[in-house]
Amino acid sequence: KGLDGKKEKVTVAGVVQEITVDDAYLKESIQNPNAKITQGFPPVMIVATPLTDAEINHVIAYIKTLK
Repeated sequence: KGLDGKKEKVTVAGVVQEITVDDAYLKESIQNPNAKITQGFPPVMIVATPLTDAEINHVIAYIKTLK
């Protein structure tokens, strides 16, 4: 809940970075869930069936409604 605009610490190629959750981050996380691993969560996400850009946009729009 309330992810949009939130600051998160993620690990990218072994380096911890702070990111702001935005549309680009959400899209990347849907398409490549292991690209950036959020601190406190194990890297266990599998790549699901590929979604179209329109489907990804619908998912992102839904995520943004979760406040």
